[in-house]
Amino acid sequence: MKTICGSSCSIIDMAGDFYEAYNRCVENKNVRNNGFGTTIADVVNVPAIVNGAFAIELYLKSMIDPKKIENKRIHNLKRLYSFLKKEEKNELEKRICEELLKMNWQINNDTLQANRKSSTEKDIFEICLKGISEAFAYWRYIFEKKNTGFGFLNTLNVLPVFLKNIKVFAEEKNGRL
Repeated sequence: MKTICGSSCSIIDMAGDFYEAYNRCVENKNVRNNGFGTTIADVVNVPAIVNGAFAIELYLKSMIDPKKIENKRIHNLKRLYSFLKKEEKNELEKRICEELLKMNWQINNDTLQANRKSSTEKDIFEICLKGISEAFAYWRYIFEKKNTGFGFLNTLNVLPVFLKNIKVFAEEKNGRL
């Protein structure tokens, strides 16, 4: 196993480091009143999105046969998700949908809003996965974009649901829990 200064450099360990970076970005440090009656705190949302999306990418890659993605620089989460075994996809979708359904009123998406009553769990999952699929590359260069793609608040709400569930699942699969 490759190490740097005595620390493991396995893909699951690197995913954990980016997960920790995500958490540090959203810690809510320096909580204070802004003078207008609102409590505020310091967070760094764009770096949180980038670190969280990259952590998801690495967790997914830790569960995929390396031969399937060898020599491919894939950052697209939906594409990586497609390489998982059917049983893994089903289990992850079940776990993630449970949480998405509790919060889907917060997801501002025209397709979901128009079909709220007829949208299935699979629709919600697919729309959200597609929405965050390019988050790593997209949000790293958000200053060059004309819009926020899936949406800033959508990404802030949906990404942690995928991150937490994929992290736990990958760690279970890799014998870390």
